[in-house]
Amino acid sequence: MIKIVLNGACGKMGREICDFVERNDDVEICARVDKYGTDCFHSLMEYRGEASVLVDFSHHSSAREVLEYAIRRRIPAVIATTGHTEFEQSLIRKASEKIGIFYCSNMSTGIALLEELAVKTALSLENSDIEIIETHHNSKLDSPSGSALMLARSLGETMKNPQIIASRNGQYKREKNHIGVQSVRRGNVNGIHEVIISTEYQTISIKHEVHSRALYAEGAINAARFIVSRSTGLYNMKNLIK
Repeated sequence: MIKIVLNGACGKMGREICDFVERNDDVEICARVDKYGTDCFHSLMEYRGEASVLVDFSHHSSAREVLEYAIRRRIPAVIATTGHTEFEQSLIRKASEKIGIFYCSNMSTGIALLEELAVKTALSLENSDIEIIETHHNSKLDSPSGSALMLARSLGETMKNPQIIASRNGQYKREKNHIGVQSVRRGNVNGIHEVIISTEYQTISIKHEVHSRALYAEGAINAARFIVSRSTGLYNMKNLIK
């Protein structure tokens, strides 16, 4: 049985994780942690019981606390929050030298497949114009989304001196090394990412749409199953699907 310490248990994704775990016999929530919640631990450090893995769906600003707890307990961690600063990302990389860490801005296998297809397409269509459009619910704080930036960085590896343009506002004339990223916030959209790759004569559009947040819960639990046997190292959804 995989025993999960769930940080951010009272948020939207925390509740999805709890519902998903109830439907699976090989995992259980051994500790629910949320500093804003009720009927749960308010701090990770309060829980000292048995644990197999930490799953974090709280906020990127909790990175240091999350990593220190996982290292102290010698358990692997699934980092499923987005919007990490460069400093917080450096903390994650450094911690992966001591424990196994699964870190991905999107817990959907579909996004990983979208990324792979988009990169292959960009490599086949040289000197193409690349645009990414991401749409999320109106309460999402970070913009562009972590997934859109992940896609942009991967696509940037297909060109020389790539530049990610998150907002033109009339300031930028498109150059061949530009990757445009547009963000839309509306309603209760769970997540839509579309990569548009155009040449003078043709356009290929690759799109991924999330129908339910349960998809992210499934991905996080699959990540927990994957990382629980890794003692060190930094992994993501590409490692899982391969």
